[in-house]
Amino acid sequence: MKKKLNILLLLLFVMLTCVNADQGKKSKEKEDLSKLLRRTAKMICSLNINESATPSFSKLKKRIVRHLKRAALTSGSKDQKKYFEDVIKTFKDNKYSDLKDFYFPNEAKSVLLLKYIEKSKTISAVVLKFSVEENLLTGKLFDKVRTEIKKGILERNVRFFPENNLVRIFEVIYPEDFKRESLVFDSPSKKDLHPRVVLISNVMKRYFIERIKPLSERIFRKKISAELNTGSLIRNIFLHHTAHFAIPFQTEVKEEKSVFKGSDLKNLFFPAEEIRADLNYLMIIIRMAEKKLLDDGVKEEVIYTFLLQKIDALKKMNGNKGSPSMILFNALYERGGIKSEKGGKVVVDLELLIRNIKNLESRFNDILKKGLHGDCKTFFQKHMEISDNIKNILEKKKSENIE
Repeated sequence: MKKKLNILLLLLFVMLTCVNADQGKKSKEKEDLSKLLRRTAKMICSLNINESATPSFSKLKKRIVRHLKRAALTSGSKDQKKYFEDVIKTFKDNKYSDLKDFYFPNEAKSVLLLKYIEKSKTISAVVLKFSVEENLLTGKLFDKVRTEIKKGILERNVRFFPENNLVRIFEVIYPEDFKRESLVFDSPSKKDLHPRVVLISNVMKRYFIERIKPLSERIFRKKISAELNTGSLIRNIFLHHTAHFAIPFQTEVKEEKSVFKGSDLKNLFFPAEEIRADLNYLMIIIRMAEKKLLDDGVKEEVIYTFLLQKIDALKKMNGNKGSPSMILFNALYERGGIKSEKGGKVVVDLELLIRNIKNLESRFNDILKKGLHGDCKTFFQKHMEISDNIKNILEKKKSENIE
């Protein structure tokens, strides 16, 4: 009896050991990469490279290397694994200025971005986590836009529009005070002209709650303001970045270098490209709505959110002139469809505004297509000043939301 009991206890011990080992294996397999990277990032940011000869520095560096090795094992991206291995080598060799620019792999679900800062001898770190729902929504919208671009929805040949969606939406989980709404990364291939764009969803949510929502409640009627949300802002910024691929501002490409029509037109590259990207995405949405390819209300949400973004940009400028936002908003305002009322309220005649968006897009496209540098410069100069009526919109007044 005693012998049987000992055998049973031995079997039970073996079973429990196997269960614990299996649970430990599963636990290791299920390690949350984003949390691991957050711990790693905090340690990296606390490094003072000026103290690299001290025992405490060496101890912390070893911990960081161990965490990076675990991250490499946990990651499902070959590119990301290679990046972690390169960072580990940099730490082991104490050659922190050799930290490579991070290529943003499309398949990564959590990422660690590192940058060596020469002046302070420190390394900055950012950790991002993939936002599944937002990426599904924008991916579907991208597919629709790409299909319509190929069918000629902009009424011109678009050479550089990508086959795959190159915009990804992440939330920043470290550091907590991160403020940038988007990041742009160079393509990993010289043959690929498209950069990778990352939108930071929780930064945009904060921007919407703190600036866009209060502004919408102050200048628009309650019904319009109530229909706008963080998703509206994310969609607009996504469309703006996507529309950059539909320009192209470059009229020719030779040996992977841009050639401009008009020797001086490249001097206006940034404001011209920003304005045209806005006009492009507005035109795409307007024409998709006309073809019944969008859900009810999407066109209106896009236009109202666009106006809020421009007005907010003008508010932040504090009267400084010459920004793309000011030039485009002034040009549309002067053509009609946007009207300021007493108290800073804004009334929008959508039909008139849409007609003017179409006319302005056609005019601006013609200027850039033909390389008319003088016309482009004149257009900018004409719309650099804020009128008194627009100043009335920008003035902060007590909200009087009208039903």
